[in-house]
Amino acid sequence: MIFTDEVKDTKELIYKLVDNKKLNKIKICVICFLFDPEGKLVLHLRGPAARDEVGKYEAIGGSVNRKDNTFRDAMKRELIEEAGVKAKFEIGDFIGAIDNEKEDLHTGETINWIILAYKGIYEGELINMEPTRCIRFEHREMTDYKEEELSSSCYEILKYLIDKKW
Repeated sequence: MIFTDEVKDTKELIYKLVDNKKLNKIKICVICFLFDPEGKLVLHLRGPAARDEVGKYEAIGGSVNRKDNTFRDAMKRELIEEAGVKAKFEIGDFIGAIDNEKEDLHTGETINWIILAYKGIYEGELINMEPTRCIRFEHREMTDYKEEELSSSCYEILKYLIDKKW
């Protein structure tokens, strides 16, 4: 984790990152470690249109847009865009932020993804709204996901959650 205290918007995030000289092109992403009503962690399997780590499980989320007033607003928007309107989402605690440097499969660019992770719960029905980017949703106990089947960022944050006994 590069930090665990919540920042609410891009201005606060830039202040946090100002001393990090190694960053290349920066993009900001929000993800939610979403738990179903039975307490199982819901991840999605990345499909062929994903930017990277195709075939790996990842938390639901995506890029922050200029129109998002806060990172929590971005998280709410992403949950609806990816998992539909038939579920009621509650975004809970901020988990932390990581820097995940990746090569974009579509552009070839090296990007430092600053990933802001939240914990959340939902009620209702999840609908796969992006079938080319998400093959399916998977519901499991946190400890039942294996390192080799997770995206690198998902593994790092999930390990943190398990170690902290969240």
